[in-house]
Amino acid sequence: MRGDRAILPVNYSEINRRRARLRARYTRILASDISRFYPSIYTHSITWALHGKEWTKKNLNNKALIQATLGDKLDRAVRQGQDNQTIGIPVGPETSRILAEIIAVGIDKELFRDRESAAAQGLRYVDDYSIGIPEGHSDDSAVANLVGALAKYGLEFQAEKTSVEITGYDERPSWVRIIQKFPFDRSQPENSLRDYFDELISQYSALKRDEILTYGVKRSRAFVLYYGSVVYYIDRLLHIGRLCADALPAVVQAILDRNQRHANLRLDELRKFVIDMIERHAPLRRSFEVVWALFLARGLGLSFKRSELAPVFDMESSIAALVAMDMDARGQIASGADQKLWKSYANADGLSSEMWLLAYEAAKKGWWKGVSDAYVKGNPLFGPMLARDVFFYDETRNVSKTLAELARQQLERRRIAMMFRNLPNYL
Repeated sequence: MRGDRAILPVNYSEINRRRARLRARYTRILASDISRFYPSIYTHSITWALHGKEWTKKNLNNKALIQATLGDKLDRAVRQGQDNQTIGIPVGPETSRILAEIIAVGIDKELFRDRESAAAQGLRYVDDYSIGIPEGHSDDSAVANLVGALAKYGLEFQAEKTSVEITGYDERPSWVRIIQKFPFDRSQPENSLRDYFDELISQYSALKRDEILTYGVKRSRAFVLYYGSVVYYIDRLLHIGRLCADALPAVVQAILDRNQRHANLRLDELRKFVIDMIERHAPLRRSFEVVWALFLARGLGLSFKRSELAPVFDMESSIAALVAMDMDARGQIASGADQKLWKSYANADGLSSEMWLLAYEAAKKGWWKGVSDAYVKGNPLFGPMLARDVFFYDETRNVSKTLAELARQQLERRRIAMMFRNLPNYL
């Protein structure tokens, strides 16, 4: 069986089992995570994690030895993809998940010196930690151990997201139970929608947790709605999109999903939302918010004047540029996209810059205006990729319908269960 990604997603069922085992062994659990994990990773720490920090520093002057290591090769490869910067790794690629996990395992080794104690005392998924505190040990000492392990790799924990939990409470936060059990009456959909979204906003205002809105919007996609109530539903979604940036992906997906089932939904309001988001976030270089606004516009087939998208054309963001160029190719931008800034990367130097994705994909798609793709064909790395029809941006993709998404998730859960069933045999 195949999934959408090369690396398996987090297996939450296994996490819940291990968390239950942890609570069975300890009265107190330290919960924390790493501050800005991907953006703050020191690329040299990849070598430390694979070969040991002490060994690396001891042999630092032996360049031939260091350069022959896997860690240094990975370090150099990451830096070459981001103007030789040593701080941060890209967010999104599967390779970054592997690199982050290499470093996180190195941190685990600092926290737990042997495999048995690690399995019994702690749980980590990605950058979130749950660590059992033995009887007789203070909370401060547990925090100090975590701080010390992270510091060895140049990372910091988030004090505001660090707490010591007393075991015995429900594993699920109260807001999850409230949202999961919230009744939806098909005979009174608008009243149910009003109460549901009011509860979401109330929980979010009280707890200040973005995942409440994200989770709530995702659950709402399963509601059975008719055209009249869908208009109200879209209004509530737009409110959440303005309120919480982290919920934008869920909001955009929910709107596009509904548009596939109920076409032409408040396109005037949706167009205003896109313009407002761009005007608000593009000058601040918030590419996340801008990209999702553009993706919504692209998926709905909305048309814009060039001036209305002007702030986007001044952004150095490969993804924002590609979505805008995609819209241009679909005839959604009157007079076309302004490529003046982006064309400065349509050359060999652009392929080795932070805008390499734009430099490659725009050439492959034929989206450059008056620029040949010769600089890509002649590149020793990207030329063979172009010849093999490798691409990263798929302009044919759209949001999956709810039923298709549920089927995919069910298949993925079965796949994960099968792969993890015999996991203890390989540990």
